Amino acid sequence: MELGFQEEWNQQATGAKWQEKVREAIMKQEEAEWRKRVASSSKLEFYAKWKKEYKMEEYLSTQDVRKRRTWTKMMPRAAD
Repeated sequence: MELGFQEEWNQQATGAKWQEKVREAIMKQEEAEWRKRVASSSKLEFYAKWKKEYKMEEYLSTQDVRKRRTWTKMMPRAAD
């Protein structure tokens, strides 16, 4: 994975904001790859219209298993 930090790494210019810069670069790359996969899949055509942001959905972090299962069942799915 190329993030464009080779020069900073070679010079050990990894100051206080290094981790945040790397994290942001990884997130941008992951989002670009996600968008590419969604756009190239005919099964995910409806999903692509509904899901605009690359982020974890809030319902996935709920501790109530029954609520999470209910929300998951309500989410749009690709046709089999």
